[in-house]
Amino acid sequence: MVTFVACAHAMLDPVTPEERVRTLEHRLLAQLPTLRALGVFDLFAVRDPALAALLADENEPSMT
Repeated sequence: MVTFVACAHAMLDPVTPEERVRTLEHRLLAQLPTLRALGVFDLFAVRDPALAALLADENEPSMT
């Protein structure tokens, strides 16, 4: 959970370069299966709209 929070915090910082944001996004998304299995998102809500949208997109089934 520490990695997820650290990545999210840095991604949401407006001074973080876009290239770094993309790297952080990959690391953040890699944490999702574990956090979902632990029920973290049943207990906590993501309040940032952009981050919430990113996570919602990851919940959508793949069309490929």
